[in-house]
Amino acid sequence: MLFPDLRRFTATGPDGAFRFTNLPKGRFLMQVRSLGYTTVVRTVDTGTGQPLDIALVPAATEIGQVVVTGVSASTEMRRSPIPTTVVNRTQLNQMAATNVVDAIAHTPGLSQITTGVGISKPIIRGLGANRVITLNNGARQEGQQWGDEHGIEIDEAGIDRAEVIKGPGSLLYGSDGLAGVVNFVAPTPWKKARSSAQYRLTTRLIIAC
Repeated sequence: MLFPDLRRFTATGPDGAFRFTNLPKGRFLMQVRSLGYTTVVRTVDTGTGQPLDIALVPAATEIGQVVVTGVSASTEMRRSPIPTTVVNRTQLNQMAATNVVDAIAHTPGLSQITTGVGISKPIIRGLGANRVITLNNGARQEGQQWGDEHGIEIDEAGIDRAEVIKGPGSLLYGSDGLAGVVNFVAPTPWKKARSSAQYRLTTRLIIAC
């Protein structure tokens, strides 16, 4: 309870009653406030000496409009300032290759250095070794970039697609990505979970028959 002009205020008790003493007589603006209720503003005459009953109405809190937007991965790829080539799992299976680097080496601008079966390292536009960043699901793969007789330490069966950035990728991945970046992306877990659920359901149906 507040009289702004008189700079007098008080709080109600547990029963909701309030009381002012020694108020000057006259007509003054009064405000009644409570958390979660609409503020009541009223002009009252303090000289009548009559009790005053005020009922507060619960206030409805409203927020502004909330807009949720989303874009697909293909849209984000088109918006990216860095051109990215994607080799999906179907294309990888169609390649006659001994390892995953050999499979993506057919991409324009990408080749390989190989010293034997299963030993390949990516070459982008003539640069390789520590000039090409190799990522395994976003994590840098730096095990054998200097060894001639060692290939990329990535499980070929756990790859869903390969993303190749040809050109300087140092803005996003590091200063050593002068030639480009090769990112091997694993499949999403929900695909495997759905396949397992379908297999269990099929097994139960066969037993029931």
